[in-house]
Amino acid sequence: LIYAGLAMVIFITAGIYFKSLQNNFVTYDDNQYIHDNPYIKTLNMESVKVIFSSFHNSNYHPLTTLIYAVLYDKYKLDATPYHITGLFIHLLNILLVYYLSFLIFKKQGLSIFIAFVFGAHPLHVESVAWVSELKDVLYSFFFISALILYVKYIENQRKIIYMIYVFGLFLLSLFSKSAAVIFPVLLIVFDFYYNFGKNMDEKIY
Repeated sequence: LIYAGLAMVIFITAGIYFKSLQNNFVTYDDNQYIHDNPYIKTLNMESVKVIFSSFHNSNYHPLTTLIYAVLYDKYKLDATPYHITGLFIHLLNILLVYYLSFLIFKKQGLSIFIAFVFGAHPLHVESVAWVSELKDVLYSFFFISALILYVKYIENQRKIIYMIYVFGLFLLSLFSKSAAVIFPVLLIVFDFYYNFGKNMDEKIY
């Protein structure tokens, strides 16, 4: 039943965004990140070094730029693969949101509902349907993954190996979009919940 519920959420979300796969690039930012971006026109070790040591369009998100470079190397200015990549990562994020919710609340129905709201909410239209916002779904992928492992870290007597993975995923999230800088604040929130809030919930229910 749980797999059927998740499959339905994925199917509905994919249906919502299916038409976006037919979109082309837009003149707002896509020209700067794709059409006129010198960092993605070649793909080799030297260009990767340049990507990770340079700012572009006043931003530093080298992992996102590297994915653009891979897509450009294979598909040039065919917009469809760029849109497919963004949608695919968003669908993966839905699964991650479900798993994180289940780890926290231990309720499958609630977790599926949260995953559905996350996947289908119109707030994500810009992130999924706009090529320049690949950085948003990409940083979210590593961000949510890091939160999942932090919960594992808490629930497994704070084994240091989990924290190492958390730090690595946090770096990947930062390399995807600078908005990930808020991650340490969320760790404090999670610590507070697991140390105080969760105990209060158990007493109430």
